Amino acid sequence: MLRAVSFNPGDLLVLVAALLWALYSTNLKRYPREMHPFAYQTGIVISGLAVLLPCYLYELSLGKTMEFGLPTLLTIIYVALFASILAFIFWNRAVRTVGPNKAGPFIHLMPVFSTLLAVVFLDETIEPFHLAGIALIFTGIAMTTMYVQTRR
Repeated sequence: MLRAVSFNPGDLLVLVAALLWALYSTNLKRYPREMHPFAYQTGIVISGLAVLLPCYLYELSLGKTMEFGLPTLLTIIYVALFASILAFIFWNRAVRTVGPNKAGPFIHLMPVFSTLLAVVFLDETIEPFHLAGIALIFTGIAMTTMYVQTRR
């Protein structure tokens, strides 16, 4: 069964992204406490734009453009405000407050919320595998965050 698995070029990008996210999260405790979170966030945004700009220019050179309209504008505002600025500020604060080991498992809530949002906004149906995945995610979070005192 595993021999039938095929990999796409995007799979490598996902692996690289996961590794970079892990490095980013573990290094959050290292940035200076006196630095304002917005200053740190601005640096991250500028770095991200520098990486994404060549990709955007490449797509433009291929003739790929984005159709602008109200849905596009609302999507850009949502992604910029909630999925980018606020999400990073809250994540950075959580990691700096409780540490990457305790905050880390909560990143796995993203597919839970994605599933719930797809049900609400895209009229998707919840399947048994969704419920199993959600249960496993909450079980993993509980196992990694609950303190159990051991007897000696």
